[in-house]
Amino acid sequence: MHDLLRSYAADLAAEEDPPEAIREARARLLDHFLHTAERADKALYPQREPVDLPPARPGVRPEHVESHAAALDWYRTEFRTLLAAADHAAEHGFDAHACLIPQCTATFFHRSGHWLEWVDACRRALVAAERLGDPGLRANMHRGLGRAATLLHRWDEAEDHLHTALRLFREAGDRVSEGYVLVNISGIFEIGSRSTEALPLQLSALELFREIGHAHGQARALTSSGWSYHLIGRHDEAVRHSMDAIALYEGLSDLPGHASAIDTLGLAYRELGRLEEALTVQREGVRLFAQSGDRYYEAGSWSDLAETLRRTGDVEAARAALRRSLAVFEELRHPRAGEVRRELDALT
Repeated sequence: MHDLLRSYAADLAAEEDPPEAIREARARLLDHFLHTAERADKALYPQREPVDLPPARPGVRPEHVESHAAALDWYRTEFRTLLAAADHAAEHGFDAHACLIPQCTATFFHRSGHWLEWVDACRRALVAAERLGDPGLRANMHRGLGRAATLLHRWDEAEDHLHTALRLFREAGDRVSEGYVLVNISGIFEIGSRSTEALPLQLSALELFREIGHAHGQARALTSSGWSYHLIGRHDEAVRHSMDAIALYEGLSDLPGHASAIDTLGLAYRELGRLEEALTVQREGVRLFAQSGDRYYEAGSWSDLAETLRRTGDVEAARAALRRSLAVFEELRHPRAGEVRRELDALT
């Protein structure tokens, strides 16, 4: 619609339609985007804990986005509109929509690299959650802020938000979310090179998930602890935890989680000198990350694969893998692009 035509339509609505009709139209529009986003989020991440949504108003027809590919296409097309819808909701007193639209977009935020937009959306949503006095929504917004800040390497900010989320989830008795946040907090220490601090959190989460019989949580905790074991040089334990995670992921629908466990297994094999096994496993990890749309971890897995290729003596293939990694990190405008560029320059 042309801008002038849209402006004229808005003027006509303001002049001719009663305020309650305009508010109901806004509510139906927001319901459409919220309920479609929730369907798309389920398609991207079927193992994610369900989001408790109010029922859609009569006449609302959410779109059908039932496959992973359809969900990615829908988010890529409607992402900016979702951000605008969440802002519009907050501006016009639809505080629940202002919180729930970002919550139902979290998987796409995480995988697509839109982390700055994730921070902005969660900050506005947190204000709306505080107006509502809803501790569950507050906890989820703090968790979103913490996860985004971790990916942006804002360590102190991430730790503050995630510890607040952990406290709120514990107060609510939400043990599943408590376990996931323990894993999220451990991620600060992993990326920030404090792996010895990460491991106890991951093992606590693993124990919690085993106690409540939560298979996906166990897979996530095993993947994270396998990575920490790799980082501190305990590669046999990294292999064991990664293989246990892979066995669980084979019965679940979580492509990035499965890819992470496979990637860690490949790194552990590499450090144990099992280079051919490492290459086979890491190539599968790269493929799954690319299929999932998780751009950040796809870039990291290309870099990991490059180092394994270098150790086998295949310098040209290593250089090609680093170029793939660099292209994605540059697309994401991530600081790791500089690190990969230096690795590429040093490769001889």
